[in-house]
Amino acid sequence: MHRLQEPRKTILIARAALDELRQASSDFFSEKLVPPNVVPTRPYSVVEYPEIATGDFVYKFRITQPYPFKMERLAAEAIQSGKNAFDQAIYSATKALGKLPKRGNLHMPWSRDPSDMRGRVEKKNIIPEVLRDSIYSQEPYYTGKGYIGGNDTIRRIAQLANAKHTVGFAINTTAVILQRPSISGTGVYRVSTQVPKVWNTAKNEVFIARTPAKATIHDDYVVDFQVALDEPAPLCDIPAFEALSRFLDKAEELTLDLEKVLNEHI
Repeated sequence: MHRLQEPRKTILIARAALDELRQASSDFFSEKLVPPNVVPTRPYSVVEYPEIATGDFVYKFRITQPYPFKMERLAAEAIQSGKNAFDQAIYSATKALGKLPKRGNLHMPWSRDPSDMRGRVEKKNIIPEVLRDSIYSQEPYYTGKGYIGGNDTIRRIAQLANAKHTVGFAINTTAVILQRPSISGTGVYRVSTQVPKVWNTAKNEVFIARTPAKATIHDDYVVDFQVALDEPAPLCDIPAFEALSRFLDKAEELTLDLEKVLNEHI
């Protein structure tokens, strides 16, 4: 029996926002033909410049346009709705048990560590004891020394929701050249691609080739990269869609666990 309809609906809203975010990201990186242009526009290009120290020409793949605000809005919606679902699951389960407190608010006990988590719950003493193991099993705290468990990704996203600030995007630090570009030009006798493919976050670019003379980089290269949340580790190292999916999966996991508890006690 589905006793916790409110958090279930909120999770669906969050997942819908995440699906829209995926589509918005795909739309952003796709080519667009906007009249009167006859050549498709794209948010990226290959830039070239002579390297003074060596005299070589260096070519880099660069993202030249900012991410659309729609992506930021949808990410914020998914994060905030996900956090609300955690709180709604605990509130709705407590209400179903007929144990709503006269004072105090029911929230997910996001914490520093296991001791802090249990201290928050026991000090307020408003979450019914029968629900606590389900909440504790989610490990809503950071990993650290001296204890087992924790989830830095989930905890950091919850912190973003609490901060209520704009969510930005960035390319994570590595990129893979799946297909190297064809290069042609007079005097081009050596093409070097043996350079670490580390994404330059300041310039939003990655190296793809180096030649001893000016050359033509053909449009047949393939660069694979991941769009991450523009936040400190671990979020900057994980694809944004994966990180947000993990957060929503945890909210759903808590909801299902609390429903099992309710079905056993009501």
